[in-house]
Amino acid sequence: MMAEVAAKLQARRQDKQDFYNELVGRPAGRMRRFFHGKDAALHAQTEENNNSDLALNLVVQSLEADLQARMEALRESVALADAASYEALMEARERFEQAQQEMKTLQNNAHVLPDGRRVYLSEDGSYAIDEDENRLTEDEMAQVEWEAGHTTAEQYREGRNKLDGARQEVDKIQGYRDRLEAAREKLENGEGLSEEELDGLEDDITSMPDAVRDKFQAMGGKPLEASSKSEQQVSQSQGLRSVPPEPSTP
Repeated sequence: MMAEVAAKLQARRQDKQDFYNELVGRPAGRMRRFFHGKDAALHAQTEENNNSDLALNLVVQSLEADLQARMEALRESVALADAASYEALMEARERFEQAQQEMKTLQNNAHVLPDGRRVYLSEDGSYAIDEDENRLTEDEMAQVEWEAGHTTAEQYREGRNKLDGARQEVDKIQGYRDRLEAAREKLENGEGLSEEELDGLEDDITSMPDAVRDKFQAMGGKPLEASSKSEQQVSQSQGLRSVPPEPSTP
């Protein structure tokens, strides 16, 4: 008799403990014993929502970790691209300065019209141009005593094209470095950056002039990975909550 009473008391204590665990979200597997009808359905829905919230939090944490890893990879690429673009810029400036010196030599060896314009006769002597590559009229050509050994129209054009190309290369690399600096600032203050914003930063970083890309790869730089967020993760995060959240009360 005493043993039977003790067993009943132990069972009641266990029921109370299991009931408490069910209420605070620690399933004891005995929900149906304590809830009946609508109460059981409500409790089951609450438990399902709790599980959905937990799964959603896990996906969000995973996506946040992926974003942080991607931002760190972008920071490393920015640092390497900065070094590569600096070297490329210094070399481009040297080529530009060399092209400038060569152009000065060509200009100093030009024929000069009475009005002070430098002019250049073609190699076959059929035409002449000024420094803007405008052709001289016959009257203008007649004002010059053309002599051999001066800069020709072909040489001048070649030198001018070389100078323009060198200037464009410097501008292109400097423009890239400006975009790189803007990307660096965004990454340093990168809390809350979205996938789309990271995609834009990645485009800015990887859209390198050829001279920079050669340096970047020579320094061990590798193409940046594509976005780590998969379509499966997106669909999971969108479909986890089977019951929409209740509207907030004003």
